[in-house]
Amino acid sequence: MNWSYLNNYGYWAAVYFNPSDYYTLSCRAINTCGYGPYSYFYANVQNRQRGYPNPASDVVNVEVGNGSSDRSPGASITYDIRLYDGMGNLLRQQKTNGGTIQFNVSNLAAGLYFLHIYDGVNEKPEIQKIEVAR
Repeated sequence: MNWSYLNNYGYWAAVYFNPSDYYTLSCRAINTCGYGPYSYFYANVQNRQRGYPNPASDVVNVEVGNGSSDRSPGASITYDIRLYDGMGNLLRQQKTNGGTIQFNVSNLAAGLYFLHIYDGVNEKPEIQKIEVAR
């Protein structure tokens, strides 16, 4: 399903729901002088678990895309994956272009941790709570 809106003097906006797990919102301003540049926003529409097992005791596996997403044609995506404790301290960090990475959590205390996945496209990360159990 796609949606678009256009008026004579104002804004043009379109939302494209792609067959995979994201949507694209694009917009541009229109006035008597012409058209402004396009602005794009990409976001996931599925709230899926990327980190598993959850709860974890030894290792947390994190799955991300293949890095050559059609979200932004011709651009490759580098994921920055971070694990934080409840106080906001960065405990683990790894960058990848896709696939599965692992964080060793065997030496972490039992409790809640926060997995942040930055996709290089959106400003805010996808965040998942990860429980470490003993």
